[in-house]
Amino acid sequence: MYVEELLKIYRKYHELVVVGFKNDLGFSTSLDKACRRYINNNSVCAAAKSPSKSPELVARFTDQLLKKSNKGADPTEVERLLDDVVRVSLSLPPSLPLSPPYLRLSPSSSISLSLSCENSML
Repeated sequence: MYVEELLKIYRKYHELVVVGFKNDLGFSTSLDKACRRYINNNSVCAAAKSPSKSPELVARFTDQLLKKSNKGADPTEVERLLDDVVRVSLSLPPSLPLSPPYLRLSPSSSISLSLSCENSML
């Protein structure tokens, strides 16, 4: 899945910055800039001809993840994924949050959320 690949790539390079460069501010900043560019300008966004494709897919992934958390999924894994989603979400364009597709997803997921997952997202 697209978002899982984004998270995998982010984790790989985040780990490199943390371990290999001792979380150096310059390398962290460079990673954030690279992620912002990669997440918002890639073949999926180009094929959809929409800069909002990544935010939409991240919102859908998060919605599915939060629903899954109530169905017996491993809470540690869900929390790790939610942490990664929050980090990757910081790279999404600020002008696009909560546009109509994302608003439709929010109510359905917030009804079924466990309180711990909701707190993790905040």
